[in-house]
Amino acid sequence: MKKHYILFFALFFANLFFAQTELVRWTKNDLTPTTASNITAQNITTAGGVSVVPTSWSETFFLISGLSSSSTIDTSKYIQFTVNPNNYYKINLGNLNLTFRNQGGTSKFEIRYSTNSDFSNPQTLLSRSVNGGSWQTISQSFNNLMLASGKTLYVRLYIYDTYNNFHLSYTPNGGTGTGPNITGTVSVDTPVVPTANNDSYTAYKNNESVLDILSNDVSTTAINGITITQQPAHGTITVNGTTNVIYKPVTGYTGTDSFKYKISNTTGLSNEATVSLTVANNVDTALTRWNNSNYTPSVYNTQVVVGNMTSTVTQSYVQNISLSGYNAFQTNGWPDKNAETIDKSKYIQFTISPKNGYKLNLSEFNFLCLTQGGDAKIKIDYSLNSSFTTAFNVLPETTVTSTLKEISLTNFSKPIATDGQVLYLRVYVYNTWNAFQILLKNGDNVGPAFIGNVEFSSTAPIAYDDSVTNIVNNDIDINVLINDDYSNKINTLTYTQPSHGTTSLNADRSINYIPAKDYVGADSFSYYITNEYGVSNTATVSINNTVNTSSPLIRWDQNNFTATAFQSFISSTTMTTTGGMTVAVGGETNPKAYYLESNGNTATINTNRYAQFILDNTSQNKTIEPKTFSYVAKGTNGATYELRYSKNADFSDYSVLKTGTVTNAYTLNTSNFADGLKVGPNEKLYIRLYFYNTSYMQYVFQYLPGGSGPEISGIFYNYVFASNDTIWRNAAHPHWSNGTPTATKNAIIETNYDTATYGNFESNNLTISTGGTLTVKAGGFVTVNGQIANNTTASSFAIEHNANLLQKSNAQNTGNITVKKSAIIPKLGFNYWSTPVTGQNLYQFSEGYNQATTTGTGTPWNRFFVYNEANDYFVTTIANEITLNSSSVFQAGRGYAIRGKNSFPETVTVTSPASNFEFVGTPQNGDITSYNLKWTNATHGYNLVGNPYPSNISFDDFFAQNSTKIYGIAYFWTNNDGQVLNQQSSNYNGNNYAIATVVGGTSATYYGSNNGKPNGNISVGQGFIIQAKQAGKNQPLVFTNSMRNTNVANYYNKSAVQKNRFWLEFKSPTNVNNEILIGYINNATDAFDSDYDADLLSIGNDSFWSVLDNHKLAIQAKGANFDTEDQVKLGFKASTSGNFTISLTDRDGIFDANQTVYLKDKYINKAFDITTTPYTFYTNSGQYEDRFEVVYKTVETLGTDNIAKNGIIISKNTENFVVKSDENLDEVSLYDSVGRLLYNTKNGKKEVLINKTNLAEGMYIIKVNSRNTTMTKKVLK
Repeated sequence: MKKHYILFFALFFANLFFAQTELVRWTKNDLTPTTASNITAQNITTAGGVSVVPTSWSETFFLISGLSSSSTIDTSKYIQFTVNPNNYYKINLGNLNLTFRNQGGTSKFEIRYSTNSDFSNPQTLLSRSVNGGSWQTISQSFNNLMLASGKTLYVRLYIYDTYNNFHLSYTPNGGTGTGPNITGTVSVDTPVVPTANNDSYTAYKNNESVLDILSNDVSTTAINGITITQQPAHGTITVNGTTNVIYKPVTGYTGTDSFKYKISNTTGLSNEATVSLTVANNVDTALTRWNNSNYTPSVYNTQVVVGNMTSTVTQSYVQNISLSGYNAFQTNGWPDKNAETIDKSKYIQFTISPKNGYKLNLSEFNFLCLTQGGDAKIKIDYSLNSSFTTAFNVLPETTVTSTLKEISLTNFSKPIATDGQVLYLRVYVYNTWNAFQILLKNGDNVGPAFIGNVEFSSTAPIAYDDSVTNIVNNDIDINVLINDDYSNKINTLTYTQPSHGTTSLNADRSINYIPAKDYVGADSFSYYITNEYGVSNTATVSINNTVNTSSPLIRWDQNNFTATAFQSFISSTTMTTTGGMTVAVGGETNPKAYYLESNGNTATINTNRYAQFILDNTSQNKTIEPKTFSYVAKGTNGATYELRYSKNADFSDYSVLKTGTVTNAYTLNTSNFADGLKVGPNEKLYIRLYFYNTSYMQYVFQYLPGGSGPEISGIFYNYVFASNDTIWRNAAHPHWSNGTPTATKNAIIETNYDTATYGNFESNNLTISTGGTLTVKAGGFVTVNGQIANNTTASSFAIEHNANLLQKSNAQNTGNITVKKSAIIPKLGFNYWSTPVTGQNLYQFSEGYNQATTTGTGTPWNRFFVYNEANDYFVTTIANEITLNSSSVFQAGRGYAIRGKNSFPETVTVTSPASNFEFVGTPQNGDITSYNLKWTNATHGYNLVGNPYPSNISFDDFFAQNSTKIYGIAYFWTNNDGQVLNQQSSNYNGNNYAIATVVGGTSATYYGSNNGKPNGNISVGQGFIIQAKQAGKNQPLVFTNSMRNTNVANYYNKSAVQKNRFWLEFKSPTNVNNEILIGYINNATDAFDSDYDADLLSIGNDSFWSVLDNHKLAIQAKGANFDTEDQVKLGFKASTSGNFTISLTDRDGIFDANQTVYLKDKYINKAFDITTTPYTFYTNSGQYEDRFEVVYKTVETLGTDNIAKNGIIISKNTENFVVKSDENLDEVSLYDSVGRLLYNTKNGKKEVLINKTNLAEGMYIIKVNSRNTTMTKKVLK
């Protein structure tokens, strides 16, 4: 700290007229002084490499050498004289007398003095220039400066700006005035109380100042105490014994301040003095300089810790270098011109650190340097960690020659370090054959130096603006704190969002910035810092987003075959060889060469012999697009090479990069990767070089460390902006340009793709480009997680019958596709349809024509129907809702009943060929709620709806979504009888509806084996009838993508959820089949459940059902807790007499494991195991609900003895079976052992005789009904 104070003079009137005398002179060869009485003095001393040698030429003088050549004073280099009065004496100083000259040339000198041992607060006595070698004399007055008892005067002579020595004249052992001397008067210093005198100082913001307030105070004896009588208003004072005080201003304060104090000695307490302070802003000064031959620094600030200059190469101190007047720190062993590039293990290092409680602000690091010959390149980095894991460049590549060069670095962040953090600064030298020299003057002000200031770390943070450059679509981590002043402490960092991108905070408190897609131009955001000391100002970060151009990504240029990676997220991989191919470094020097060699090559590629290069993307969020692979090489003339690349390590899917002929002259070979090739986060790209068509092969790559070699160039950006496309270009290997599409990778079809040939796939977005076709064959599927865009014709994107196109998001599709459906329909038969696309014209779907004006081969307009819920009729118009006409299009979610075409056959069978239909339009997707349910009353509420997607949907999921609005039963119209002449509704007296509930499905009445039972999935284009609940009235029926699946639907396939259930089939003599389902499931009861039990919608001529109260059920759901005591009553209707069969056709759950199903024929009181064997029986035509029931365990059969029951007696004689009763017999029947009816009467008599003479020997069953009594008995003939 610089002290500005008034020097007080002591005029002691008792000695006013005393003549001044010589107090001390230095005239001895050993530099010791000669003093007057009561005076003490010390030898002449020097510092900073300055030396004093008594010398005798034609005259005697002190020869002073080691002086500073700098044009400014180096305060570390001086000659010092000291003098002080003995105890109880004081000195009134007179003059300093010197005779001097230059040894030659010119010089400057300045004389300063201080009464402080550390030479603080010095005063200038004289400053002048010296020209030539003539003797000159000065006698400079101290203006009666008084030295009290206990005080010492220090006088320093600074000589600088010279390359010569300096002389001080003296006479050895001479008398008065014969050498350097100080005059004055000495008198007794009578002990009195001390006198404290006012002081004035300049202090600096955020820094402690040591104040020598005693320097101008007067005391005849030693001062033994300092008392602060008034603390400063803007800081604090700390007393350091009786030496000095420390002033610490309030953080951030600048301006004036003051405090008051008193001092004491053994005599008493002084008056009160005032110290006036000016607190100014910090001034940058030299903090430290490495200017000593032993590599130690000269430290000029007490709040920093500085290390020695070190080097990992050979380091020495040299004198008499090529540049006169300088010495040098010389280093050898740098990477030479063959290596060319930096070796980060070879460096010169300087360190500096602020002490705890302080922060370091650097404004400059500078030094002078040159080479010993030739040139060299240097770079300078710094880091706050010794491992340099995070380093910052402050000097890019710079050339240094044998001509003196000044390096001045000023681009340091502020503060650079805080609270003991160490700043490591490294100088890298390379590309040179010569030694590198950093210049110094030993002990002088020439040498590497840090310039700046140090201040308290406990200050409110200061945020500084930042400016960075980024590339389009790339994210960048911005260390906004790097140049901020926050005392290495931070609580929060608050930031805004930019106009053209987004920002987020990383764990290390850097801010990640990612621009808007494809944005090029300026952007910015702001931020501020909060820590325990306060809140900072708001700073602005400016970003310039530039065009993304191809640049080197990785280059194989090291002697150990490893690569130089140009981005931190690319791994430095090693070139390798295998299969008998070898690689070695040749003897060439500039450039160098890699030699590939192999023997025994064949005329075709040996895929096990190659050289391999790997591009390894280790990033979590970067996508790389390699553009080119290039190198300069020559080899065995006429051989063939082939470059291949793959993202699979086993090359199971590869592309040919280039094939060519090797020449024996060095040639630049540049190969272009396929457009769209991307190496995503944590992916690798493998490149293999093969040779063939020659036996011996030598191939030579040129390389130079840091300069050239096999290289991959390309671009990179944040993976969220990756187009992530993979293109189907042709059927040749590889099929996809960027690997198989995935849920996150877009598929683009540019040529013909057929799932039957190339397989199903899943993609993010799906695009069909002009010239491309996509055919999804039966049984195949394509799943799209995003949008579908067909940029070509509808016929180029076809979903065939029983194929599926799934989507998972609610993306809006564009372009038309073709969805194909096949159906076997008679001319006058009907089918329920529902569209999977938008925009399909209703009449055009079935080649509709206006029957009123023309004829056609399609369906008449008046045979396109919708369903009228209010009256259960199929109609063409519903008032205030819909009217069908030539401009009508299918409504999503609505079902339509459409008659067969005129060109169809009158009747169909299972062998009839299927007819083809096509839906053309944009595939429907997402939530569909366009159809509102209708409900009139409990006996109506039937709505014809349909699957709105180009994929199957799950009935269970459909019902779960809409269960509050509809019952869990769906009816599917079929044409199984092949002869229906009119379309039917819910009140039709027939059974052409297949039925489904969540229990499962049953087929409609069918002939032969044309069984199509619903069992889980509603097919593409399928219409069906459901019944709305009252709560569903006018509510939208909801379809969602989550219902969609790829399971096969005949209308339905088995559910993925296992259920305990079985299906029974009733077959007539004419091969007409009816089916029912019985299931034991969760949430069902043994009573009627409207959401699970399904009534037959109609009773046909031949029908089959289970009986529950007054319900005739096609599907009966029972409680999940199955019990073998359970029984299920069955009913049937026979259109004719004959042998019928009941069989178990399908089963799930326990019934597919070990639970047997029995059919009990109550007419003969016998149970039959139908689990594996159908039961055939004879019946007359009619409707029966009393004959059969399902049971789950065996029952006892009847005996053959006479039995009487309720007055009924069955017996036999030689000719007849005899049945008698007390009452008239209502009905008597005779069956054979397999259940065939042989005799039946309803004559109402009390006795019936059944002739048995024509019956074969065996067992027969007699069944008798009389009033409320039924009796069955086995009898033998």
